[in-house]
Amino acid sequence: MKKNLLFLVVSFTSVLFFSSTGFTTECCCTITCTYERALGGSTTTIDVNQCWESSEIGSCDPDTACLKVKNAWLTYTNEWSGTGCYEQEPICPLSLMYGNDTPKLENLRTFRDNTLAKSVIGRKIIQIYYSNAASINAALERSPGLRTAAKWALDMIEPMIGKK
Repeated sequence: MKKNLLFLVVSFTSVLFFSSTGFTTECCCTITCTYERALGGSTTTIDVNQCWESSEIGSCDPDTACLKVKNAWLTYTNEWSGTGCYEQEPICPLSLMYGNDTPKLENLRTFRDNTLAKSVIGRKIIQIYYSNAASINAALERSPGLRTAAKWALDMIEPMIGKK
């Protein structure tokens, strides 16, 4: 009974706190793009060292990134150098709050893997949580009050789901 009640509380809290907005990975690029000037034909380069939401840029590849940063007077020559582009997954919000290797976080991960992941509803909660991780991190960083409230709620729940 205690486990079922706890499951419902955690489920409700997770959905309440963590399902507000959509999520996309980020496309991050560190490259130098080569262009030719439209009228004069001279070659120029533009350094690109930034991230975009993957939905904003479309494909996460150097050619797409180079086209994204050019202005109307330049023609991209499909030449780039540098480390390229990669998709970056957001950091787990709990890792952001507690650090990566704490016993508290290990207990929460064990609960996720051994309890939540074993039911359809639990797997959906896990999917919602991770698909909104970037939004959750942004909200926690913007609002110290929300961060405090979320940490307090997790601190209250974590001992009940701790390792047996």
